[in-house]
Amino acid sequence: MISTGILDTSALIDLEAGWDVRPDPLPYLFSMLSAQVVIRWFRNPEGYRSEMAGEYQYQYGGASSLGKPSLTREEKQQIARYLGQDGITSVAAGADFDSYQREQIVPAFRSRTYWG
Repeated sequence: MISTGILDTSALIDLEAGWDVRPDPLPYLFSMLSAQVVIRWFRNPEGYRSEMAGEYQYQYGGASSLGKPSLTREEKQQIARYLGQDGITSVAAGADFDSYQREQIVPAFRSRTYWG
């Protein structure tokens, strides 16, 4: 069961990272994430999120977590951040832009702020 979970998790992380060929050596982040996913799946294979003994209440984590390893949103964000795909970028305006052109790029910046 564990070896299947490791293989499934490795394939899942490779798919999320978008690798055709896995780098060798594998960066530590990916080994750590793989271990977290496998341990979480092994300890809770049915994906229970909640449990109550008094009134016998169970709550599943959703269809995506039933019986198979899955990545959380935070784990997907860690992979994207490591690969430089986190969506936060900055674009440098070159020195050839004069002040008039810069005002046309961001005209509302000078007239309005978040606080006023």
